[in-house]
Amino acid sequence: QTLGMDQHSVEHWIGSHPDFQPCDVAPASRSWFPLNCGGSYNEVDYRRSNVYDFQWSIAPRRGSAPHGRVDCKTEQTIATKDDVLFREYSYLAGNLYRWYKLYNKAPPADSWIWQWFPKGDSWFHGVENHGSRVVQELTKPYADEGVPFRQV
Repeated sequence: QTLGMDQHSVEHWIGSHPDFQPCDVAPASRSWFPLNCGGSYNEVDYRRSNVYDFQWSIAPRRGSAPHGRVDCKTEQTIATKDDVLFREYSYLAGNLYRWYKLYNKAPPADSWIWQWFPKGDSWFHGVENHGSRVVQELTKPYADEGVPFRQV
């Protein structure tokens, strides 16, 4: 479903290449939706002519998932659980799987990916040591074939 087929093609192919370097213009620096995580957008002064100050930046400059995907409390809980961090498909396990299947490569060593995703340093060294078998090797200690994924 998330390999870019059928109705999932648009959401997958936009920005799917491991060499992709995102950018943004939104001034929120803490979260995609900062009010949901205790932060705030830069204050808007409607008396000025430029009501909303766009600020170009290399992205991602926010550290959390988009609203509706993972709430802040769950995200903080997940950050302490290696069994979730290494098996979660929307983190590097799934992304590396897709990148190797579709492009036969991982992001370059200087990519934003390794700093932004949880356990990025472990995955980076895993790619160096195991190449395209990185997902199988790094998730092996956390695999339990007989037990479905548990909620956090």
